[in-house]
Amino acid sequence: MAIATINAGNIDPSVTPVEILGELEPNEDPPRFRRRVLELVKGERSVTEVAADLAASNQAICNWRRQTEIDAGLRLG
Repeated sequence: MAIATINAGNIDPSVTPVEILGELEPNEDPPRFRRRVLELVKGERSVTEVAADLAASNQAICNWRRQTEIDAGLRLG
């Protein structure tokens, strides 16, 4: 249910990032993990909040977001 919520773009604020990501580990499928983390920060959650919930660094998430924007042609890089 949480995955469908992300894909639809309607993230329930009461659901934690850990619940949304489920058992997906960063090293298991890094591109998929990063996409899901970025979907969370596109919603109503801050980078700091998501990073704290996932024990990740704010800078890593910001770097992933920046690279995604560069890859999409939204930002020069």
